[in-house]
Amino acid sequence: MSLKEQLTACLERAVENHEAAGINLLVLRDGEELCYTRAGYADMESGKPVERDSIFRLYSQSKPITAAAVMVLAERGLLDLFAGVDAYLPALRTRRSSGRTEPRSRPSGPPGSWSC
Repeated sequence: MSLKEQLTACLERAVENHEAAGINLLVLRDGEELCYTRAGYADMESGKPVERDSIFRLYSQSKPITAAAVMVLAERGLLDLFAGVDAYLPALRTRRSSGRTEPRSRPSGPPGSWSC
């Protein structure tokens, strides 16, 4: 079974399981199209299938966009996924609780380096 057939089967299962009404999937590598497939409906009431140029409304995309940006930065070696957030946002080295400033409860670094 080809990659396109496997991906199409996966998308069709998602539509059958009501996880999505319609899905477009485009895989690019170095700007070159490797695979395009689709499944489901652009309009379920009329039975109109999803097309390559179907328009989707997207809501609440801040988390997926942030996650994609983090993956790109990690891949480029610009972000250490094991570093504490305070390594990038020094203002978070202390936290406020009931109006008091307290030291953080654990140091930055990979989990194996934490001492409790």
